[in-house]
Formats: sequence, C-alpha cells, structure tokens
Amino acid sequence: MNPLVSIIVPTYEQEELAIEAARSALSQDYAELEVIVVDDASPNAQHAELRAIKDPRLRFFRRSGNVGRTENYRQSLRDLARGEWAMILDGDDYLTDPGFVSSAMSAAAKDPEIVLVAARSQTRSAEGSFVSAHPGTITLPGLEVLRALPDMRYFLQHLAVIYRRADALALDFYRSPTISSDWESLYRLASRGKIAFLNRVVGVWRIHDSNASGSRERRGMVDNLDIWDSIYAEAIKRGLPEPVAKERCTRVKRFMARQHIPKVARSWRDLMDYLSLLRQRHPSALAGLLDIKSLMQLALALSGYYRKR
Repeated sequence: MNPLVSIIVPTYEQEELAIEAARSALSQDYAELEVIVVDDASPNAQHAELRAIKDPRLRFFRRSGNVGRTENYRQSLRDLARGEWAMILDGDDYLTDPGFVSSAMSAAAKDPEIVLVAARSQTRSAEGSFVSAHPGTITLPGLEVLRALPDMRYFLQHLAVIYRRADALALDFYRSPTISSDWESLYRLASRGKIAFLNRVVGVWRIHDSNASGSRERRGMVDNLDIWDSIYAEAIKRGLPEPVAKERCTRVKRFMARQHIPKVARSWRDLMDYLSLLRQRHPSALAGLLDIKSLMQLALALSGYYRKR
C-alpha cells in the first residue's frame, strides 16, 4: 500500500488565503492523503468556506489558545498528523503542481535511505517573483548537501519538501523559535540520510511583512544565524568531519549575513545596529561583508536605497 501523506496547513488570521492553500492541497492526485488545517486561535477568522468543504481527506482544528507559528507546526506534526510522510504548507502559500506528492512518493520508494524529497517553488514578494535554484532531478546524501552550502541550489523550500514523519519527530522538529525553524529541522534530518531532488516547480511561497520570512527585525535576523550551529553539530554526529563542518558553518553564516543587508539596512542607524549585533553574536560572519558585492550593498544602504523600496 502507498504510505499516507499528511499536508499540514497552519494558519493565523489568513482566512481567505488558507482556503486557497487547503484547496490546492486537496487538488493533489495522490490517493493516500490527508489535509489538516490548524488555526492558531485567530480572533477574527471563522473559516466558514473551509468548514463547508465536504471532503473526507480534510480535517479542521482551531486551537483554544494561541501557541505561535513554530509551536503550531510542532504540535500539529506531533499530535494531529497521521501520515508516514508529512509536509507543511503555510496558510498564505499554495501548491500549483497536482502531481507533487505522487512524484515525491515515487522517488522515495526507490531508496529506503531517503528521508526528504525536495522540489522547487516560486517566491513572490513586493520586490518581484523568482523560481528557486535547484540541482536537477538527483538523489544525494544529506551530508554532501551540507558540504555544498551555501550553494543556492541546495537551499530547501519549506512548502516544497516532504519528509519522513517518524524521523522528524525523533529529532524534535520545529524546536527552534527562529525565523528559519524549518531549515533548522530539515537540514538536521538531511544529515541522517539522503535527499531526493525533483526538478519541478510545485508551489508559490508568498513573502510579505506579515509573515516571518518578510520580517525586517534586525535582532531576529542575527538570532536566525544560530540555526547553523545546531545543523552542523548534528552533521558532525552523523560523520561530517569537524573541521569541514566548522568551515561550512562559518561560510553559510557569512552568506546569510550578506543576504540580510537589504532587509535590515533601511538607514545608517539600522545598518550600524545590525553590524553591532553581528559583532557581538557572530563575529566570524562580519568577514563576509568585505567582498565587492557586500560593499555595494552597504553603499546602497547608506544612500537610502533600501529605505525607498
């Protein structure tokens, strides 16, 4: 029998978007599917349209109290999902490829060491739209992927990843309160097995000021760099040589610190505050701000370019 797959749709004050996410999940052509919408005690959402859907694959839960984005992920995966495999589809995102889950399960069936199946997504924000980079249809050891970071082809897209639920629970998935709690979980799991990459665009990831990915909060960005320490600590336990792990960890932090500049450097004061926080928490990441691209970004920040966007 084909394994059951759980698509979890966490939502908070996203009633109109959540119905789009749920319908896109129910449009998957994979038979053994459950779609679980979990409202995190939204004060204004009624979800009448969602409740009216008569589909035995759909379950709706409303929490009695707000537990927060990451804890909603964690509790839903642990307590509500029943699938052997699972994925998170945030309530403001949606799937566009009805064959994603079927293709993922076909890929996973080829090798018992596969713990993650990862595809591509389209990112949409106020700045524009782009499709994520990807290594192509290939299966790789997770430790090899961690060696390759920060190669953008190997940055996982949360809505485009399906993972083994039992292994995820064993690793206490979504334990980190950071913005990238998904990466902290997915890459730790990747170090335990293989990733099957599928070269297909399967959904749309919306980035806006109201979601965690759209945050411009400087301290949160710096705190987010902490995830790489736990990711590479897990990789060392799984066999990645410690010198390699430490070098990769530093390199990824430098890369991410540079990527944060357009988000956090809206003024001279903001920029100085961000650099000061980096110096206190992740001094090695500052070295990544000395290349030509980063210096150009710093110059744009000082000119007020990002403030106008």
